[in-house]
Amino acid sequence: MAGKEGLIAERECVDQAWKARGEFALLHDLTNCLRIGDVTVFTAAGPEVMEIKSSPERRSPAQLQRIAAAQRALQALGPLPGDNRGHRLYDLNVTFETHLDLLRLATERASTDGVFATRVPGDRALVMADLYGCNRQGWNSSEMTERVQRQLAAAQRRAGINGEREYMVSATSLDSVARDPLRVPFAAYPLDPIACARLIGDLSVFVIVTSGLDLADALYDSGIDATWVREPSTADLIPGEVLIELRSTVTEPFIGTVVMQRDRMMQLCRSEMDRYLIELIEQRSWIEGIRYLMALDKLMPRQPWPCYRDEYLTWA
Repeated sequence: MAGKEGLIAERECVDQAWKARGEFALLHDLTNCLRIGDVTVFTAAGPEVMEIKSSPERRSPAQLQRIAAAQRALQALGPLPGDNRGHRLYDLNVTFETHLDLLRLATERASTDGVFATRVPGDRALVMADLYGCNRQGWNSSEMTERVQRQLAAAQRRAGINGEREYMVSATSLDSVARDPLRVPFAAYPLDPIACARLIGDLSVFVIVTSGLDLADALYDSGIDATWVREPSTADLIPGEVLIELRSTVTEPFIGTVVMQRDRMMQLCRSEMDRYLIELIEQRSWIEGIRYLMALDKLMPRQPWPCYRDEYLTWA
């Protein structure tokens, strides 16, 4: 971003939006996931994606088309930009609740103690390691690794997920930009700015672990027909890998008093598991979001991207 041509014009756009209209504007170059346009202005009518050029003649028609496609997707009028027209945003009438307060505590404790681990409600365990905190303790890399493993194992026991490793799944903050651009950038997390900077630079790293079997059981116990389908494995999850299958029966009016029953199946893949873990979503909210999708009496897009009702209030 430093030295980028057009940066002055982009910053002027941000200043103008705030000073003239009191609207927050986000420079896309500050994120790892906003790649269409230069600036998003959050107006009363909704987010507006803008391409900023010092000269109007320099605007690319292809870029303008991508911006238009992004605007349609945000208004639920079209698919997300890209080659897969099955990718569509889907609003959930469910409140977004998280345990990010535990992540905030972990960043504070690890910055002084080096390593901090805790149980997270929803059959999860969290461990955080901070380079500065570990240096303060005088630990070398092997000593830090040993403490991370020991404290994580203890947190897993407290969380009741000390089961078979073949069914354990995890998400890590390490190298997040290169690993998955679909994640919420750490700059937007409701943490101290220094903590965000350390996560971005991998000076602080956290891992969230859960048992896939326990998570499928939690869905089943809530009334959702859920089955863990991933073969037992200690290998890392791969993009698109199906982990849980969810089934339901939808009853619809047909003719007169006749009704039609239609079986519906949803597959929960790695991206949704990663989101549940890395964003520390409160389990009840997450399950209710899935129930909301499963109970809809109309066809869903082939690959819905769920958005919670008030999720924007969480991210800075």
